[in-house]
Amino acid sequence: MSATSSPYSRPTPTKLICVDNRTNHRAKTYEVSKNKIEIGSFKTTTISALTNVAAEKRAKDLLSPPTVLMTGEEDDLFTRGGFISLKGEIEKVLRMTRVADGEVPIRDLSLRCGQKCFEVSLWRDEALLDLSLGDQVEISHLKATLRPAARFNSSTYTTVEKAEAQTVEEEEEVTIGGRWRCHGAAV
Repeated sequence: MSATSSPYSRPTPTKLICVDNRTNHRAKTYEVSKNKIEIGSFKTTTISALTNVAAEKRAKDLLSPPTVLMTGEEDDLFTRGGFISLKGEIEKVLRMTRVADGEVPIRDLSLRCGQKCFEVSLWRDEALLDLSLGDQVEISHLKATLRPAARFNSSTYTTVEKAEAQTVEEEEEVTIGGRWRCHGAAV
């Protein structure tokens, strides 16, 4: 006898989340007192809007689809489907262009991820961001395309996050001609 047909086996529990509650107070009985009708007793009911975890995840995925952060070294970058995120250094930023039949701005750039360099096209609002050579960025929700050449295109969900520039401070002590000593921070 298999575990699913056993009279003692139970199905996996459904995990539910309470989205909201509404409490109703309704009169159950009425009384007449001094020529006035008054409520004798109430019936209180609470109605709950429930959803299961899977439905909530599907709803969140519609608003912001899942994206996988890739290193750039994977073999299936252009064949895996879905959205991916890349993190790397901008090596080349080309001038902004526009689509031939409209006013949609496009900015092409080269992004170095590990040992590989990828061509990325940022469309619309992302094309207007202030990006320069050497910037460390993470670009989310990219779609891979192989035609006309292998590259990544931004989507309506794409976000570009620039890493903050970090200054390195070191203490330096320099002796000049055996007589003068300078002590301070070099940036």
